[in-house]
Formats: sequence, structure tokens, C-alpha cells
Amino acid sequence: CCLSWEQFLDVDRIAQTRGTRWYIKARMRDVVKDIVKPICKETKKSYAQTQNPQGLMIQAFITHSWDENFKELVKSLKEVFGSSFHKPNLWICAFALIQGDYDTIKKQVEGGDNSLEASPFVLALQKAESFVVLRNSNTNLYSRIWCVCELVFAIRFKLVPNKTMIAGPNTFSNEKISCTDAGAFNPKDKVKIMDYLSRTVGVDKVNGMIEDFQNMQLPSQAPVISKKRLLLILFGVIITVAAIIIPVSIILTRPTTAEKINYIIA
Repeated sequence: CCLSWEQFLDVDRIAQTRGTRWYIKARMRDVVKDIVKPICKETKKSYAQTQNPQGLMIQAFITHSWDENFKELVKSLKEVFGSSFHKPNLWICAFALIQGDYDTIKKQVEGGDNSLEASPFVLALQKAESFVVLRNSNTNLYSRIWCVCELVFAIRFKLVPNKTMIAGPNTFSNEKISCTDAGAFNPKDKVKIMDYLSRTVGVDKVNGMIEDFQNMQLPSQAPVISKKRLLLILFGVIITVAAIIIPVSIILTRPTTAEKINYIIA
């Protein structure tokens, strides 16, 4: 189940009501802990299910890290979809799954038959229309094995590259990372995912896509000249122009020989 664009913005508005200090520092895991989990505990449903009992069609699958700053996440998604006339429904695991204790999460993640294909991430990717890679400034997205898994299936379902959008800062553009180094809360998850990855897409292709995703610079991330730097540049221009104009003006206003003679005769 996913959230409509407006329902996602509602979560942001709820987060802001917790106070400026909390909101500025909050990571996705804080939003889950303080906002999502209490609702899941009370309703026995995911946050998205409480908002949409009949469900919504999955349009944009958001691959992200729970260590990301939530305010940054909202900003990044607005940069992707803010100018779109039709805003998509968003599948974000934090809201799509019932958030609870380890066993609650484990049961959902493993799916019906404990295969990757039965996991909610893969089932959602299979129905998604686009794949949004949400980078962040706190942690490398692909240092976590389930984000690697989502990339593998996004490649298999042909969402990558033609239906892929990149959002968020390229903080880790210079970091060399391999999918083989990705961590997992449950070591068995990594074994299962790496086995599938090796048999299908391959380590080299996945690492190549990770590098491309990390290094991509968005238009909004083009170098910006600070006010101080701009003032220094303008000051330098003024000094240069003055150094040219002042000597020329002195020469132009200097009396000619004829003018000097006429002055003496007079």
C-alpha cells in the first residue's frame, strides 16, 4: 500500500508540529518511532493502510535510507515531483509496512515463502511505474543490503535506467563502494540477496549503477557563488577598471604643447 502525494505531505506537516528543533534533526527512523509506530500499534495496520483501506495503485517506488534527515527527504522529493502536474502515489517502506518489533518486520520482509520474490519490496517494484533513488547526506544508500536488493530487482524489471529518477545530494560521489560490502541487520538476508544478485544481474553491473547514481550531479547542485565571493569578484573588477580608466583620463586631460604656448603668450 502507498500514500498519495498529499498524504505524504500530511506526514511532513505532522512532523513539523513536533517542534522546530525535533523536525530539523529528525531522521526517518525518528518519524517512524514517534509518528508511524504508535498508529501501527493501535490499528494493527501500516500507516498507508490506515489512510487508504482500499489501497492505491503504486506509481513511484522510493528507495531510501532510514538514516536520512526527514526534512531533506521531503525537499528531495519536492525537487523531483514538485513541478509535475500529476503527483504520483509513493511507495515508501516506512509507511507501507506495519512498523513494530523485529518479529513483525521479519514476517513481512520474508514474504509468504521466504523468497526474495515474495518480499513486499519486490512485489511493489513489480507494480511500480518509476524507481526513485533518494540519496541523502548522512549515509551512503548502498551501504545497506536491502537497498542493493531493490536496485537488483529494479534492473530486472527494467525500471533502471529509463524509468529511474535520482534525487538528493551527491555527498558520497567520491566514495568507492561495492555491493559486496553492504551491511545487513540479519546476516542471512545478505547471503540470500548476494546469491540472487550473483546468479542474475551480476556484481559488476550493480556496482556500475551504484557509481553512476552516486556521481550524478543534479542541476540544483551546480556550484553556487557565495555573496562574499561575488563581492570580492566585483571589487576586483572595479579595481581593474579604475587602473585602466584613471591613467587614460590623466593623459586625455593633460594640455597639449600648443595649449601650453598659448597659455604662456597670454
